[in-house]
Order: sequence, then C-alpha cells, then structure tokens
Amino acid sequence: MSLLELRRVEARYGSTPALRDVSLKVGDGELVALLGANGAGKSAVLRAVCGTVRTHGDVLLDGEHLFPRTPERVARQGVAHVEQGRGTFASLTVLDNLRVGAWLRRGPSSRDLVRVFELFPQLYEQRRRRAGSLSGSDQQLLALGRAVVAHPRLVLLDEPSCGIAPADASALFARVRELKDAGTSVLLAEQLAGSALAVADRVYVLGAGRVVFSGGADELRADEALRRRHLGY
Repeated sequence: MSLLELRRVEARYGSTPALRDVSLKVGDGELVALLGANGAGKSAVLRAVCGTVRTHGDVLLDGEHLFPRTPERVARQGVAHVEQGRGTFASLTVLDNLRVGAWLRRGPSSRDLVRVFELFPQLYEQRRRRAGSLSGSDQQLLALGRAVVAHPRLVLLDEPSCGIAPADASALFARVRELKDAGTSVLLAEQLAGSALAVADRVYVLGAGRVVFSGGADELRADEALRRRHLGY
C-alpha cells in the first residue's frame, strides 16, 4: 500500500484548470520528484494534497480518503508542507523557529531538536542567529528543519532551489536525500530537474497539468532523448 496516492485528481484556480486527471503514488520511505516547467502543475499537486486548491478526485493517505481535506487535518495526519518561498520567521532565531515548528504539532522536545541538528549540522552552528540574517540556502534548510522537527511521515517540498545558487541547491538536495534515508517520505516539486533526479527514487513529469511521464529516476536520467522531450535538456 502507498503512503500517499492521488487518483484522477482535477484541480483549478478559479476558472483556470491546474491539474487534469493526475494519478500518482508515494511509497513509505520513498523520495518522488515532480518535474516540469513553470505552470506545469507541480505546486498544484502539493496544494491538492493539503486542500488549499479546489479539487475533484481521490487523495488517499494509508489507503484512506482524506475528506474533508484541510491543511490542519492533513498536518495532524503527519504531512508537512514546505511551501515555495521558505516562510521562516525572520526576526526569530534559528532555534526559536525550530521550536515553533515542534510546537505546532506536539510541543517542543530536546530530542526532536537534536534529530534536526544531526540531519542539518549547519543549523546547529547558526542556532542563535536570526533567520533573516541567513543565506537563502540556509533559510530554505531552516524551513525544512522546522517541518522535520515535528516528525512528519511525509514532507511535501515545493521548489526548494528557488532563489539559491546551483551549488547550494545540490547540497540542499543531498540533505533532502538524507532525510529520506532516515525514513521520511518526500514528494519534491522542482524545476531544477538534474539535481532532483540525482536524489529521487521515482519521478513524475507534468506538462500542462497532466502526467506525461512516470518511471524510475534512473530511466529518465539515462535517456537523453526522453529528457529533451519532457524537460528540455
């Protein structure tokens, strides 16, 4: 059984279609990448899971329908959504940002903080700095750490490379892979296809709101013609 499954999901922003007949799965302990150009529907998939966009179709967690689907209920089910744009509290320290993340789920725990610092040592080194003073890549890492501190089963990660240098993005994706290797499932929506493919187990490529390719990351990475056709590189 899949941890997360979408079955023939349609979504729209107002009168504008965003997703058309999208079906996908994320297994327990799996890192799945959603790839495609801007406007392809990647962020809409994550929002469909969280109930922040109007949808039709089935969204299942552990084989059971999430209905009614609200961000609060989805979070209580162990799904953390790290939206594009980081969303850290700039005036708070790194440590206080992490405490807020823990509090939203079950209250802060020193064990939870240690787990995050073990996964992301640079956050420990900067724990007393204000979040707004961090580099873009470290702010993105803090946003991820704030989600992880509450022990989610699934992290929905939206365009984490946005606004950071390619070298920093590669390092960030390596941390995401470590998170997956530690047992957390990840659904990663990303436009930087090469970096995402380097860490993903499987991949779905979206085009105009539809799934145009699904398969192993190795398959897409090894097939240049397939990449050119679906991703343009």
